[in-house]
Amino acid sequence: MKFSKVAIVGPGAIGSLFASFFSRAVTEVWLIDIQPSRVETIRNIGLVIEGESGTSVLWPRITLDPTEVGPADLVIIAVKAYDTDAAATGALPLLGEE
Repeated sequence: MKFSKVAIVGPGAIGSLFASFFSRAVTEVWLIDIQPSRVETIRNIGLVIEGESGTSVLWPRITLDPTEVGPADLVIIAVKAYDTDAAATGALPLLGEE
């Protein structure tokens, strides 16, 4: 299956890693966060990924408001276990009719 829009709820370590993978193959990658300071940081300096192959800077779309994203082909919930219920409820606007 080919995805054109992927939404990742929780741009911590795992969510950011997924964003870096999907940004290579997907037209539109969105990050949804609840921390305004992190949203501003990623908007201003990008998402910096460091690894054995070097450092790269990605510019995914990021928002505090999931309704800004609209329906996505794939939604990944990448939050701590205790935040899963709230993140899943907040992610409902990311789901299309299908």
